[in-house]
Amino acid sequence: MIFAKLWASEVFSGHLVLLAFVWIAGIRVLWLLLNVVANKKAWRDTSEVLQKLLSVFPKVSIIVAAKNEVRGLQKLLPSLLSQDYPNFEVIIIDDFSEDDSQMYLSSIRDSRLKIVSCTKDLPGKKQALKEGIGQAIGKYLLFTDADCFPVSGNWVRSMVKVAENRSSVVLGHGPFERRTGLSGLVSRTDALDILRQYTTAAVLGMPYMGVGRNMMYQKSDWEKAGGFKSHEHFMAGDDDLQIQYMAKDQQMTVCASKEALVYSPPKPTIFEFIKQKTRHIRVSTAYTAKSKVMAGIDPLLRTLFYASFLVAVFLNLSTALWIWVSFMLLSCLILALLFRKFDETALAIFYPLTDFILFCLYPIIFVLSRLKKDMTWK
Repeated sequence: MIFAKLWASEVFSGHLVLLAFVWIAGIRVLWLLLNVVANKKAWRDTSEVLQKLLSVFPKVSIIVAAKNEVRGLQKLLPSLLSQDYPNFEVIIIDDFSEDDSQMYLSSIRDSRLKIVSCTKDLPGKKQALKEGIGQAIGKYLLFTDADCFPVSGNWVRSMVKVAENRSSVVLGHGPFERRTGLSGLVSRTDALDILRQYTTAAVLGMPYMGVGRNMMYQKSDWEKAGGFKSHEHFMAGDDDLQIQYMAKDQQMTVCASKEALVYSPPKPTIFEFIKQKTRHIRVSTAYTAKSKVMAGIDPLLRTLFYASFLVAVFLNLSTALWIWVSFMLLSCLILALLFRKFDETALAIFYPLTDFILFCLYPIIFVLSRLKKDMTWK
C-alpha cells in the first residue's frame, strides 16, 4: 500500500514536471513570436521614415572613444568621413593610447575631423566620451566604437531621418561580424538575442538599453540628463544606464535598416566573451526594476526551460526529447524570420547548440559579475 502511494506520487510529480516543461516551452515560443512581430514593426516603421526627404540637415557630431585601436581606426575613419551627409564632424578621443593611434590620426587631413586627447586616465570610457561631447558642436551626438564600422555611407543620414521624423533618441542595431569558430557563433547569436529584446522593449514603449556602437541623441538631451552623472560611479553604462535615465523624459525609437547597421568583431575566444559579458551584466545591478524585468525575460525563460528539461529527461526521456525537439524546430523557424534581416539565417540552424551553451555560460557570467570589481575597458 505504501509503495503504491509512493509510485502514484512519483507519477503525479512526473506529470507536473512535464506539464511545467510544456508551459515554459510554450511561453518561450510566444516570447520569440512577440520579438519577431515587434522587430518587424520596427523595420517597417523605419522603412517608411527612410522614404522621406530631409528638408534640413542638422549638424551631427560622431563621437568615438579610442584606446589602443589604431587598426580599428584605420578601418573606421575612412568609412565615417565618406558618409553621404553634408553636415557632420567626427570627434576621436584618444584615451591614453600607447600604440600608433596619435601618429595615424595626425596624418589625416580633413576639416571635419577633431582629435581630442583625454585629460584623465580613468577606468571605462565615460571620461573620454564626456570630453569629446564637450567639444561637439552638433545638434545630434552619434556614437560608435573604434573597432566598429557602418556598413553603408547612409548610416548618418538614416539615423537623422529617424530622429527628425520619429524621436530625438535613436537606438541603432549593432550585430557582430561573421567569424568562424564556436566563440564567433555564440557571440553573434547572443548579440542578436539582445538586439531582438531591446528592440521589442523600445517598440512596446519600455526601452531599457541601446548599444554604444550605434545610438544617437541630441546634445541638449544629454545635458538635460546631467551627462553621465547618474551612473558615473560605474565603469560601463554609457549606453544602457544612460538610455534608462533619459527614457524618463524622452521618447525613443529604433532605426532598423540594413543601411544603418554598425558591425563589430566578436570576441575571439569564449573566455573573452565571458569577460565582456561579465562587465556588461555587472551594470545591471543599477537597472530600474522595470528594466531588470525586460532584460531578464530571455535568460530567465532559458534557465527555466533547461532546468525543467533536465529534470523531465530523468522522468520520461522520450516525452522530454519530443517536447525539446518540437520547441527547437519552432524556434529555428521563428528566429530565421528575424535573423535573415541581418543575413544571418544560418544562425537559426545552430540555435539549439548556441542556446544550450548560453544556458551554461550565463550562470558563470552572473556569478563572476557579482565577484569581480570593475576592470579597465581596454
